[in-house]
Amino acid sequence: MTTQNNDAELTVTVLQSTDSLLIMSYEIRNRGSQSLYVFNKLYKDISPDLVLQTDKNLVNIITQYNQVFMSKAIADVPENMRVEYTVKPCVTKVLPYEQIGETLSLQLPLACQTPYTDFDITDQIVSRMLFFSIGYFVGHDLTASYETVVKTLDGPAISFNPFSFQDQKLLTVGPFSQLVPVFDPK
Repeated sequence: MTTQNNDAELTVTVLQSTDSLLIMSYEIRNRGSQSLYVFNKLYKDISPDLVLQTDKNLVNIITQYNQVFMSKAIADVPENMRVEYTVKPCVTKVLPYEQIGETLSLQLPLACQTPYTDFDITDQIVSRMLFFSIGYFVGHDLTASYETVVKTLDGPAISFNPFSFQDQKLLTVGPFSQLVPVFDPK
């Protein structure tokens, strides 16, 4: 499944879907003349020696309107929550007219998760239509001067601070043809 805009083209393919496993790949291609910065390096924690605990299979998952939305992007802070700082994934820099991609392996049923919310889940499993989004922004001539290199489990990565949910662009594909099982959040 593919979507595109003037900046980028996103292609997502479900490679395997069983009762217990979802394997999918995505590829994002830069269609423009400036670098794209893709928010695809999510992390769960920061070690005492300041290494971000990245995991390529980590995604934000929320359910809404009887659908499940999976993303590699900056997650929105819930309206009723105050935070000291927003959690921003690290980015992969995609040069003009180049592309990057990953294959994700996710255990099913999916469980809702974002950096801000540990959802209480029930034992009830529901089937939902699946959508996938990726967050990014388009660089400009001075963007590289704002890059901060941080340590991750996968080696050095680029980070930007500050950067908000509203400042990113999202490309979304879906719904996919097959429904996916999800733990029904309370």
